[in-house]
Amino acid sequence: MVKHAFIITNPGEPGAANYCAGVLKDADNYHEFLQQSHGGLWYRSEITAMPRPARGDVLAEIARFRYYDYVLVVFSGHGSLRQDGSTVLELRQSQEVTVDELRLSTPGQTFIIDCCRVMGVAPRMLRAAEELVKGIPSLRPEACRRAYEQQIGLAGRAQIVMYSCSPGEHSIDDSNAGGFYSSSLLSAGDDWMHAHTSPGWGEYGVLSVAESHETAASQVRIRTQGRQTPQIVKPRSGPYFPFCVVA
Repeated sequence: MVKHAFIITNPGEPGAANYCAGVLKDADNYHEFLQQSHGGLWYRSEITAMPRPARGDVLAEIARFRYYDYVLVVFSGHGSLRQDGSTVLELRQSQEVTVDELRLSTPGQTFIIDCCRVMGVAPRMLRAAEELVKGIPSLRPEACRRAYEQQIGLAGRAQIVMYSCSPGEHSIDDSNAGGFYSSSLLSAGDDWMHAHTSPGWGEYGVLSVAESHETAASQVRIRTQGRQTPQIVKPRSGPYFPFCVVA
């Protein structure tokens, strides 16, 4: 299994009113999650961090991996919506790219897009952080990695796009915990993992990206009183790519 993950971030211009410090937290959280056993035990060499990159650098870097078995693209930062309905990711000042431009011919690809989707870029709102104390089941790291990659193979050729909000909505940011959607998504994975007992030898469980999205979406809708409603674009039937595993 040959795969790669890109974590692209843009908190905005330092000192600007719409600077989102939570984006930096999202980057750390995703990077840490992927390298944990239940996150798939991705190796450092399989993850590329791209903070406030230039458009050309993003397109060139992702194109290098177009023949890989699986590519995961995570974006946290500022974004907007065009009249044609496409979602625009602001990479840095005067540099942007659409989600469609990042689509590859690779057999499998998942997008996690945490940004606003309104006409033009607007500042996000802030909230207080929420922390949970959890226990951790005993996992076998290499078995988790194998299970994660096996599930990628079962999902086959598919592209899944997970948006933090629907068109016309803003994504809400927390300067301490990260974006509402990203923090809820990662918490969904952690909560699912902690709810499992240590699996038996040769056994494993999988939380798909679709299932994790639905859990996070429900939490976001509650936390924002319906002002932010995450959206997913996926095949009508699974299996879907993994978000979290236990083995």
